[in-house]
Amino acid sequence: MRKKAWVHQKKRDIEKHGKDAPWIVDWIEPNGKRKSKVFGPGKDDKKRADAFAMKTHVDLVSGNYETNRKEKWSQFMEKYRELVLNGLSSSNKEAAELALKHFKTFTGIVNMNQIGDEFVDRYTLKISERYSAATVNKCLRYLKSALRKAYRWEFIKRVPEIKMLRLEEKEKTYANDAQFKAMYNACNMAHLPNLPNVTPEQYWRALITFAYLTGWRISQIQSLTWDNIDLEDGTAFAPAATTKGKRDERIPLHGAVIQHLRPLQAAETHEVFPWVSGKRHLYTIFQAIQDKAGTSKCGKNGGYLGFHDLRRGYATANAENMDLFELQKMMQHRSLETTQGYVNMAAKLKNAASKVHVPDFLTADEPSTSQQ
Repeated sequence: MRKKAWVHQKKRDIEKHGKDAPWIVDWIEPNGKRKSKVFGPGKDDKKRADAFAMKTHVDLVSGNYETNRKEKWSQFMEKYRELVLNGLSSSNKEAAELALKHFKTFTGIVNMNQIGDEFVDRYTLKISERYSAATVNKCLRYLKSALRKAYRWEFIKRVPEIKMLRLEEKEKTYANDAQFKAMYNACNMAHLPNLPNVTPEQYWRALITFAYLTGWRISQIQSLTWDNIDLEDGTAFAPAATTKGKRDERIPLHGAVIQHLRPLQAAETHEVFPWVSGKRHLYTIFQAIQDKAGTSKCGKNGGYLGFHDLRRGYATANAENMDLFELQKMMQHRSLETTQGYVNMAAKLKNAASKVHVPDFLTADEPSTSQQ
């Protein structure tokens, strides 16, 4: 077998130094990079060079050879940005860039060989002193994804253990039928958007109806185009790029949704719900609608309901009407576990409601718009 590492003296060194020419070991790393190590000129140096060459040869043949490169974090980030981050959606790219920027800022990392279990633990401790557990976990997930690539690209020898922080279980808010009805009736106060042949009231009633009766995320709804709507067939197509599950989905639409979409065709726009006034104005008007509807204190921490509360309202209302797999498909969840969380929340709330004491003389009234 041809040796993977060999000992020699350079001709020019012999010509220049004679018997004092140093002994050199050369070898080729698994990644194709040629390496050298220089020893002294004596007999003992020759023995050390032979021993080193033999060990290196054995390690290379057996697959136990470990590179000793000091790759820079900046080099890894340049490659990661080119091959991974640039292929993400703008929101995911921005979040990943920020998370990895935090990692460099809080650790001062220079070389990739600094990364290990203790290094990551210290980073987690530092960042948790400034940010919430949810934000820390988000940063750690992006870091873990990056380090997995670093391992595949041989920037690091192994992926360190990354421990997520335990989150406190918080009760999530959601919109109920009474709150939706109040907001629906209050849509007549909206003054935007200015679309040809479509009133702001028609736009907003269609928007919140679509959200409440499909469970779609607001980002998906705003990216929906008429090309992906079949009003006759009663379906909407959700491209993989717009779903967290990263798969194409054709979702059936309720007749009430179709009824509210038809008037919007008169605007003759590419998007079903075009909005050019900026995200801030979208939420400002949604909050103004809630001020009139009396739902402005029904959301998280006694604040406004968000569009995601309409999505959670859909899940809670349909947890009993659909099986787990139907609900997962309709909500386009990547994980069945996420869908199960909504089902569990609905069951928990139903059980709690059934235990409430009601005096005999009281009868069921119209449900309140306030969250119980």
